[in-house]
Amino acid sequence: MIENVNILQTDILSSNWYTLKKITYEYRKKDGTLKVQDREAYDRGNGATILLYNKETKTVVPKRGYVPDFEPVEGKSLACRQG
Repeated sequence: MIENVNILQTDILSSNWYTLKKITYEYRKKDGTLKVQDREAYDRGNGATILLYNKETKTVVPKRGYVPDFEPVEGKSLACRQG
């Protein structure tokens, strides 16, 4: 668990096709103050997320509509082609 984040409350807003949760949390900012925020997130079960990361600037690269090229691999659900 991340030390500067504390989950205060989790509410289920919908459990139809996927579970939609509202998570309320507080986090400690760099200046030491606490800030409370909430976010809605779908829980779709098993899944993966790919974040493009720039090593030089140490930042995540925002990308809209990024679709990697996947192919099936024996014994695994998906694998990303390299090259």
